[in-house]
Amino acid sequence: MRNRLVLLILLGVLAGWLGMFRTARGDTYTYTAVRKQIRVCVIQIGNNPVLTPFVWHVLDRRTDYKPAGWDFVNPLAAPGSRKNMAPYWVVSLDQISMEDLRRFDAMVIATQGSNIGFTPEQREKLRKFVDAGGLLWIDNQAAYTIDTRAPLFLDLQFNDEGLTNGLLVHPTHPLVNAPYPISVGELNRMGAGIRGSLSAVGADLNAPPAPGVLAPIAVRQDNRRPVLVAGQYGSGAVVVSSIGIAYALSHAVAPPGVPVANDNFAAAAPQNLKFGYNMIQWASAFTAQRKNARRTAGTFESIGAPLVEKWGLTGLQAVGTFASAPVFYNGALFVVGSSPLGGLRLYCFDANPRRDIDGDGNEDDGLPDLWQRGTPYDEIWEAPLGSEPTSTPQIVEIPTSSNDPLQRALVVVTLKNGTVQAYRAFPRTGGINSPIAALSDGSNLVWDRSLPNAVPFDGDAVPVPASAEGLIVVPAVQAGAGGNNGRLYVLWAATGDVINSGSSGQDWIQPRTTLPPIRGGVTLGYVQDRGQTGEGSMANDLMAYVSTAPSSTTGTLTSSVYAFWLGAKGEVLSNPNNDKRTFVTRAQGRQLHIFLADTSSPYTALNPVVWVYDRQSNGALVLVERYDLPDSRITVNAGTIVFANPPATNPVVVMNYFIDWGKSPGTPIRSTVGIADIVPNPSKTIVDQPALDANDNVIYTTDNGSIYGLLEQPGNRTVMRWRWQLHGGYQDQITP
Repeated sequence: MRNRLVLLILLGVLAGWLGMFRTARGDTYTYTAVRKQIRVCVIQIGNNPVLTPFVWHVLDRRTDYKPAGWDFVNPLAAPGSRKNMAPYWVVSLDQISMEDLRRFDAMVIATQGSNIGFTPEQREKLRKFVDAGGLLWIDNQAAYTIDTRAPLFLDLQFNDEGLTNGLLVHPTHPLVNAPYPISVGELNRMGAGIRGSLSAVGADLNAPPAPGVLAPIAVRQDNRRPVLVAGQYGSGAVVVSSIGIAYALSHAVAPPGVPVANDNFAAAAPQNLKFGYNMIQWASAFTAQRKNARRTAGTFESIGAPLVEKWGLTGLQAVGTFASAPVFYNGALFVVGSSPLGGLRLYCFDANPRRDIDGDGNEDDGLPDLWQRGTPYDEIWEAPLGSEPTSTPQIVEIPTSSNDPLQRALVVVTLKNGTVQAYRAFPRTGGINSPIAALSDGSNLVWDRSLPNAVPFDGDAVPVPASAEGLIVVPAVQAGAGGNNGRLYVLWAATGDVINSGSSGQDWIQPRTTLPPIRGGVTLGYVQDRGQTGEGSMANDLMAYVSTAPSSTTGTLTSSVYAFWLGAKGEVLSNPNNDKRTFVTRAQGRQLHIFLADTSSPYTALNPVVWVYDRQSNGALVLVERYDLPDSRITVNAGTIVFANPPATNPVVVMNYFIDWGKSPGTPIRSTVGIADIVPNPSKTIVDQPALDANDNVIYTTDNGSIYGLLEQPGNRTVMRWRWQLHGGYQDQITP
C-alpha cells in the first residue's frame, strides 16, 4: 500500500528480480499469501446520490473468488457502522480532509445526475489522491454526465449510447487478465452490458478521453468508441468504465437507496468480481525505480514466506551479470544487464512465461526460447546499449495515433554519456493483431536524444529520470570551471525533444547557475501548498526533488535536497489592486513566467486553464466560465493574467499552469534544504534520491544511518517532520 515502504523485499520479489544486486543469477518467485488490508471507500460528490455503496462489501465477501488474505476495509468508517451498512463505506469528498484522503488505497465514484460539476477543491483532492499512489475507479451506467466547464482532472466525458456488443482491443491488459482472464463473452455480460461510451470533453464523440493517460481496453463493436479505459497518472492509476460494473456488484445485495445490504452475495456475477480483483492487482505495478515517480517503493501486496522459485536465469545462460533494477509493466519485466556477447543490453522478459502476452496463440513471445530451446523463462526482445552503465529503465505512457494500445508504452533509459533513449515496450511485426517482434538489434528505438551541452557522468551510477504530465525530467551534468555541474532537462515524452519556450525563449534546462552533481535521480509528484487556503482552494504544485553531494566545484560543502517547481493545479489567484481584472499567480512573486504556447506548438497541452467563479453573498461560489488559453479575452504577462473586462461581479479566479523554464528570469528552485541537524555536520552525505510519501514528506537518508522526513513548502515554510538516528545511541555534554 502507498504508505508501506516495503523496500528491498518488494524489489526482490514482485518484479522477478533479476539480480538487482549485480549477481550472476536472477530469479522470479511466487510467495505464500498473508493477510492484508486494502483501504477503500465509495466517494460522494456534493449532494449527488451514491448508487453503489456496497461494491467493496461484495468484493470482500466473495471468498470463492477473492485472493486469499485480502481484507477490504474503510479506515474512516462511521462510528458504530458495520460492513453491511452504507455509512461504513461512503465518504463525502467535500468533508474529508486531504490528510485523511491519503489513508485510502482505492476509491470508486459512481453517481447519478446530469452535468455533474467538480469544484476546484474536489478536483484537486482527487488529482492529489491519484498522484500520490491511489487507485481511482470511475464507473457509470448511463446514469450521469460531467459538466464540460467543471470537469475532473482528466479530459473525460460520458456519452449516452444504446446497448451493443463489445470488443477487447487490449486483451492482454492486466485488468482483463490477471489474476483472472476475462473473455469477450464475459465482457458483454459485465455490469449492465455494453452501453454508453467515453470521449474527451466536447462535441466530438470520437475524440479519445485523456489520450496521454487512458488507454482503451474495451470498445463498442458498432462505432469503436471506448467503454473501458485505464492508465497511470503520476504515481497512481485511474480506471474508467461506462459499463456499470460497480452498480451491478452493489445492486446484487441492495437496490439503490437501501442502507443495509442483504446476504445474497451469490447474486454478484463472476465476471464483475473478476474485474474488481484484477483492478486491485493491477495497481501494484512497478513501472520505475522504487515503483513510481515518487519513489514510494510500496504496493498493495504483502509478502509472506516461504518464497518458491518460479523461474530463473543462471550464469551466462541469458544475460549474465545485471546492472540495473528491473521494472514491471503489463506482465513484462524490463532490466538492463550485461550480455554474453559483450556490452550492456536492455532486456524484456515475460513475467509469466506461460502467458501469451500478444494474444497470437503462441506462449513463446518474441525471441524463440521457451519451447525451441527449453528455457524456463521467456525473453521477448533485447536492445544493445553500449559498454558503459545506464540508468534503471522507466516506463512512460504516451498518446498514439495507433489503435493498438500496446504502442503507448515506452521504455526510457539514460546512458552514461548523457544520451536518453526510448524503446517501444511491445514492438509488433506488423499491425494490431500481429505478434510481438523478436528483436535483438534495437530496431524498436523510438527516439534517441543527446542532451545539449551534457557531458558524461563522473561515476558508474547513472541517475534515473522521472515522468509526469507528458514530461520527462532528466538529470544530467554540464562542464563547469572546476568540474561538473548538475542540471535538469525537461523533455516531451512523445518525441524526446527538449521543450523550448519558442520566440526569445530557451530550452527547458535548469538551473542556469551552479548546482552540485545530482545523486540517484529525480523524484516527481504533486505537493499541496498548505498556504493556499480559503475560497475552496487546494493548490497542488508539480515538484521535482533531487539530492546532491558536497561539491568543491560549486562551493557547496554540504549535501542538500533541491526542490524545482514545474507548475501548479487549482491555484486561486490574488487580485491585489481589487480591479477585478488583474490577477496574480504565486509564480509572479518569484519572477517566474507562465508557459503559453501558440496553437501551432506541439506543447499546447501545457497551456493554462482558467476558471472564473462568482462569489455570492452567502459565500457560495458559482461557476461563470472556463477559459482554455490562449483566449483573446485574457492577456498573459509574465506571472499575471489580465481580463479584457471584469469576468464576474465578485470574481474568484482559479488557474492551472506550468512554469516557463525557458523565459523566466527567476530560478525554479523553490527550496534548498541541507541535512537538518541541530548542529550541522558537513561530513554527512545524502545517500540517494529522496522519496515523496503520500503526505508530501520528502524522505532521505544519510551515510551515517539517519533518516529524515521534511515537508517542503514555498515561502520559508519548510518544516522538519521527523528524524530517526539508526545507531546504538551516543553521548553528549549537556551545558546548563
